[in-house]
Amino acid sequence: MRTMMANRVLWLAVMAGGLCARGWAQDKAVPVPDEASKAAQQDGSTPPVLPPPAPEAAAPAAPESPGRAIFEQARAAIQRAQAVTYHGKYYSTGTMATYTGTVSEGDLRLMRSPRGTKWLARAIGTASSKSTPQFEFDVSWRDVTNEWVDHKEKKVLEKPQMQSKGSAYSMAGNIKLDDLLDPNPFKNELATVATYEVEAPVEFDGVTCDSVLVQSGRIKVRWFIGQQDHLPRKREAILSAAAASGSMVLELTEIKSDENKPPRMTEEMLRVAVPEGYTEDRPPPPPVAPVAPAVPDTPKGEAPSKGDVLPAPAPVVEQPPVPTVQRVPDFELTSTTGEKVSAASLRGKVAVLEFGGSWCLPLREAHPELQVVTEALKERGVAVYHVNVREKDAAANIERMVRDGKYTFGVLLKGDEVARAFGIKRYPTYCVIDREGMIAATEAGFTKNTTLVAVRQAAEAAVGAASPGVSTAGK
Repeated sequence: MRTMMANRVLWLAVMAGGLCARGWAQDKAVPVPDEASKAAQQDGSTPPVLPPPAPEAAAPAAPESPGRAIFEQARAAIQRAQAVTYHGKYYSTGTMATYTGTVSEGDLRLMRSPRGTKWLARAIGTASSKSTPQFEFDVSWRDVTNEWVDHKEKKVLEKPQMQSKGSAYSMAGNIKLDDLLDPNPFKNELATVATYEVEAPVEFDGVTCDSVLVQSGRIKVRWFIGQQDHLPRKREAILSAAAASGSMVLELTEIKSDENKPPRMTEEMLRVAVPEGYTEDRPPPPPVAPVAPAVPDTPKGEAPSKGDVLPAPAPVVEQPPVPTVQRVPDFELTSTTGEKVSAASLRGKVAVLEFGGSWCLPLREAHPELQVVTEALKERGVAVYHVNVREKDAAANIERMVRDGKYTFGVLLKGDEVARAFGIKRYPTYCVIDREGMIAATEAGFTKNTTLVAVRQAAEAAVGAASPGVSTAGK
């Protein structure tokens, strides 16, 4: 009797659970009495227990689309980057080119802000359109403000981002790839509704790239993504409509990614330079809170003297790294004037070599200082040369670089092999060569009013002394 009553209570509880919490009963696979169970309970026997239903077989996972995998790798490459540089060119085709004719081209420098997830950026180049003759731009996108050069007003402006406007500012933005700056790169390309067509690989800027046509909603974009470094090389937004058709294209060449933390790039490199004779229109700097003077410890039981304060600590002066002395590798290059310059011809002289090219953004600020160094060292017999590397249109670019700045330092052509022989890893890099053909000093990168001061000091020291480690006995 007790067994029969317990079974009846259990059955009623199961029925109540099925009515009040049917989902729970289904999840736990509790059996619901059938007709045989009811009949068994009426005659006092134990109702049969039904076996739980067999679990449904899980559907096999769909293989990841090859196109989606390409963008996943590209997103990971961008998220690892701490700084990026490239040369960008924006233009349009089809009726889009007929309507606007906008062309923007220049050098981009990007760096993650040390104060958050945003990117800082700077673009230097030229732009034009059907209605606007070609002009130069220099624009910097910062944390909360933007700054740019207004050549018409001969002024450098810095404004909050919502107040930034003007042709220079807007057309410089054409060569800024937003997916490099977005906290969620390629969000459209990796959307669940996106479809991919992986095309045949292509060669672009000397790199083998995957070509992927992506459709997300009504947006169709073709991307070139490097197969080795997974960085974007080209973006072509395709428009097909009755009113207008064609493409809006952004090409990225000479792209480099720096994954070092912190990167070699500095915030100072992203600030707009103020051209000579231009004024500045910037928001006033925030007030600096006064710092209370430090009071020295007073022996126990003694009252501190009113005039007893610690002197201000002496400023810390960073000492430049001691250069590794090594012999200049054999080389011979030709200058723009036809002069042959070699390691042998420089023996007995002190020389300064600058490795870079017109594509190298820091040289826009460095060359005016290098010209000052050239003029200062000329009377001391020091030869100064710019060694040109990775230049695509050397004749036109170098002529413009030297002509526009009215520079008098020598320019040596086709220096790529020489740069490799010197072990140059960063541009610009400056090498000071002494009379014995040894590298007396090396400065990699450029910091305004700092780098070329050190180069000049090293060259002046080499004029009156042999390189460290080289004996001058008997001379």
